[in-house]
Amino acid sequence: MVIQDIVNYLKEGMSRGFSIQLLKKKLLEGGFKEKDIDDAVGFVRQNMKPKMSEKSKPVLTKKNVKPLQNFNSISKPNMKNADYGKMAREKIGLFRKIGMSLAHPKLLFEKTKSESVWSALGFFYFISLVPFILGSAALFFLISVITAYLDSIPFLPVASIVSPSFLILVFSVGLWIFVVSPIMLFISAGILHLFVKLYKGIGIYADTFRAIVYSFTPSMLFFFIPFIGIWTFVLSLFGLSANHQISKGRAFLVYLTFFVLITIISLVVFLLVGFN
Repeated sequence: MVIQDIVNYLKEGMSRGFSIQLLKKKLLEGGFKEKDIDDAVGFVRQNMKPKMSEKSKPVLTKKNVKPLQNFNSISKPNMKNADYGKMAREKIGLFRKIGMSLAHPKLLFEKTKSESVWSALGFFYFISLVPFILGSAALFFLISVITAYLDSIPFLPVASIVSPSFLILVFSVGLWIFVVSPIMLFISAGILHLFVKLYKGIGIYADTFRAIVYSFTPSMLFFFIPFIGIWTFVLSLFGLSANHQISKGRAFLVYLTFFVLITIISLVVFLLVGFN
């Protein structure tokens, strides 16, 4: 369903030369729901060609638009089957998100479009439990092997050496996963978002952050599988494309520019350190 009053506002504003991004922003500032606006934007884009020049900023509050009373039905979105459409209207939990990251990436990013940065960060911490637990188990096994070997050496205080070492290693792993990684995630999302804007993405920082977090799901859960990073990269293209309404080709250029910049910075730092 689409709210006709919002559609009328978008059509009138676009006919006056305002960009659809600006009109959407003003509707959000006026207190309207993002989902209702997105539905109306999709409807308008299917039925008219907007003028993209932005001449001035219209002022909009709820007083400028008629009460949201008239609802008109529109054609159903292009979905493969009824089950997909039913899933798109449902709220999804943590485990459903994991499943969708593997089987329905497009649906995943559509369903999480309105989530905040903190909600996505909570999901990141949830999936981070897997590498933390498996990593701790691997360390425990390694320490056990070392302990068995050291037990064969007389007069060596094994317990006093192994136990603190194990705790320190587990603490280090937890510190990296739950503290350092989120900080790097926030910074990387900020840099990546600048390139998204360079390639005409219309979303906000939270959209970029969510795209990165959910695309990392396979790599976090199945890090032991070779080349799992390829699927992570594919997911990131889906995420940026869906959250910022850009093509997957532009999403690829965003990441390409990001990686080129990081490579250049790394080389410069390496050369400066090397000469010193």
